[in-house]
Amino acid sequence: MIKNVILMATFLASTSAFAQLSADDLKESALEACQAQAAAIPEEQREMVVKVCKCSAENTDYEIMLKAQSGDQDAVTKATESAMKVGQKCASLAAS
Repeated sequence: MIKNVILMATFLASTSAFAQLSADDLKESALEACQAQAAAIPEEQREMVVKVCKCSAENTDYEIMLKAQSGDQDAVTKATESAMKVGQKCASLAAS
């Protein structure tokens, strides 16, 4: 799960459209992606996967992600640390 959060953050930071989006836009897109992902998950796993995905989307600091996109190394470090914390927090939902 932590790997997925970091990969999502890296992907978002690498897209040119990312720079034109606000933090609220990014959060909304992430929540929409959770719903789209749910359709591809077997029903018996869907609730847990959606819960973890929404946790990640709701707890990600998109402002930090936007700052990291500028290439500032300090912001990249903070974004990575933030993504790891969110991943750990949300992964605990899957374990419970």
